[in-house]
Amino acid sequence: MKLRFHDPEEFIAELRQAPPNLEPLLRLTVRRRLDPATGVIHHLSVVASYLRRFSGAPEPLAVVVILEAYQGEDWGDGFEGSRRTRQRLEALLNRLRTITTELGLECRAGVYEPAANPEKA
Repeated sequence: MKLRFHDPEEFIAELRQAPPNLEPLLRLTVRRRLDPATGVIHHLSVVASYLRRFSGAPEPLAVVVILEAYQGEDWGDGFEGSRRTRQRLEALLNRLRTITTELGLECRAGVYEPAANPEKA
């Protein structure tokens, strides 16, 4: 199961209230998706994820908690909009790294994603 956020503030509140308890680790990366219409523009998102075991159900439930926060378009060097997008992206990455350190967690690259078919994983 996964719990997905798109708003960094909501994700940060969840991270502080219910931090990872399967391993003290936050995965953090940048997702770059090429715009299929232009073939030139990249859409940039900050993706963070961690593993949390929730109790309270009949059996404990392992959950991947995910943030995918869209930061904007990157048209390449020389474009003011691209520079602002990259600044927003770096600011969010730095904020998440700082919070990770405050919580005593390790920060590594990558993203946790649930298996497409858990029975075959």
